[in-house]
Amino acid sequence: MCWGQELVFRDLKYTLGLINLHGKCDAFAEHEIYASLTSFNVTSRVCREVAVRQPKDGIYAYKVNFKMAVALCREFIRMPSPLSV
Repeated sequence: MCWGQELVFRDLKYTLGLINLHGKCDAFAEHEIYASLTSFNVTSRVCREVAVRQPKDGIYAYKVNFKMAVALCREFIRMPSPLSV
């Protein structure tokens, strides 16, 4: 029953990079944790809302790769907006 929670913590630690915190004081570490949680929530929402085309004769249900979704969301957020150029 706890397996789903374990998978979420694994994604938080490894996929979002919370293995090592980079803040020198507690406040910075707390900010980094909240930023990672926000990133996790945004990426999870994107993964849920994306429609993946399923093959008609396929036996497996395809879904979005969470790790790739995190990388794409990070790239999108870091990209400069066209208005600032």
